[in-house]
Amino acid sequence: MSNKTLLTCLLMTGWMLTFLELQAQDEKPVLKNATVINDRGDVRLTWESQGDTLAVWRDSIANYSMERIEVIYDTTHRTWVDASSGTNTRPRAYKLTIYQQTEREGSNYFNTTHLSLKMDTCQKNIHLLWTRHVEIINPSEYNYYRNFNDSLEIKEYRIWRSADSNPYQHIATVTGDTTYADTNIAYDHKYKYYVEGVLASDTSIKSQSNRDSIHTDMPDNPDYIHFENLRAGEGETQLQFNISEDSQLRRYVLLRSSGLKGPYDTLETYNTDDYALSYTDQEINPRQDIYYYQLASVNQCDALTTRSDTLSNLRLVLQKENMTGLLAWNQWDHIRGNPIRFDIYRKRGDEPTFSFLQTSYNSPFPDTDIETYRGDRVSSEFCYTITAEFTRSGRASQATSNKACLYIKPSVFVPNAFTPNDDGDNDAFKPIFTFLPKSYLFIVYNRSGMKVFESRNPESSWRGRMRGGKKAPSGTYTWYLEVSNPGQKIIRKQGEVTLIYP
Repeated sequence: MSNKTLLTCLLMTGWMLTFLELQAQDEKPVLKNATVINDRGDVRLTWESQGDTLAVWRDSIANYSMERIEVIYDTTHRTWVDASSGTNTRPRAYKLTIYQQTEREGSNYFNTTHLSLKMDTCQKNIHLLWTRHVEIINPSEYNYYRNFNDSLEIKEYRIWRSADSNPYQHIATVTGDTTYADTNIAYDHKYKYYVEGVLASDTSIKSQSNRDSIHTDMPDNPDYIHFENLRAGEGETQLQFNISEDSQLRRYVLLRSSGLKGPYDTLETYNTDDYALSYTDQEINPRQDIYYYQLASVNQCDALTTRSDTLSNLRLVLQKENMTGLLAWNQWDHIRGNPIRFDIYRKRGDEPTFSFLQTSYNSPFPDTDIETYRGDRVSSEFCYTITAEFTRSGRASQATSNKACLYIKPSVFVPNAFTPNDDGDNDAFKPIFTFLPKSYLFIVYNRSGMKVFESRNPESSWRGRMRGGKKAPSGTYTWYLEVSNPGQKIIRKQGEVTLIYP
């Protein structure tokens, strides 16, 4: 063979080798898609190839490299499902090679998209974050890492959501970002999402992420907070509440304001599992002031949720017009529903308990029968209190007012003679009143100015005896009387009485 022929053969051989190498490059498989297809996180791979036996490679966590996980011997196949991908916890990277060729002589990389969710309970939104970045870090060598990132450009991401296992719906499209905040949510529902990436080079190719779900749980608010009782005492107000036992909250605040519309200040904070709460407010005088109260539950976002009715202390004001007691009180006009019943109670003087007087649905109320109690042994003190009751949603609330008293100015008659002979007629000497005063002092002196009798009890009388029990001599004696009622001028009188022995 001549040198020229040999050179020609060598050139032809080199050209053929170059051609075969280029042809081999053209025959490399193209990985078209790697998409998550179900809740388990299985990944379906789709590709184009020249009908070669293919090896499937996936990133390896243990070896920090790509590892072969499957060989596709059927050269007609163009799809395969990886049922052990673990894409619910991280993104995965895939590539294909012609079987028995090296890892580097394979197809392009195609990474799955990994989605994670985080809920901001208080802002009431679900934050979606996704990535196609596959990175493996050797925990023993912090400076070592390897990225298995593809060079595919994603045109846009489409957000799909399912609420309470209903069909998925497309809720948003995101470009130029890998985050999204879903603010159109409600508490106590289950939301499931996936992100669908649309390739810029071929918009018919859509690669779905893993499915991730979240429950928008919020501890249940109490169905109701019932204002059970409000009692105005002497210099304090006692409050009692009942809370629905379906409550999953533990924090409550007691609020108080000097006006119905506020502003309200926090009196007490409760951290408790109890369903009955009480409080005694000693900072106000229920005789003089009207304050409004409500109890509210507080959720984990520091928001006030369920509230009780707003009630104020019942402030009873009493005036006297001649022999009539005029009672007036605040009526809770803001409470809607059935009319509020106000039961009026009264007691006289030292009577141990209040007795029911009458029911009224409106203020004021006149007590016109005081005159009928006129008598020598009747106290001039008439005290009142009011109990209000109303029912809301089958639960009764009650409030008791402060105690208010009025005093009838007594008229007094003092006899000018008496006969202490124990015959049952005019045997004792004392002033006679239309109504007994609250404060009383009565003194009797003999002719020498010596005190022979003294009493602070209007029921006591002088029976004509000296100190020591001896009969007082007949004759004229002088007396001094001093009586008063709260809020009235002191009445002072003096005069003479004749003691006679028939």
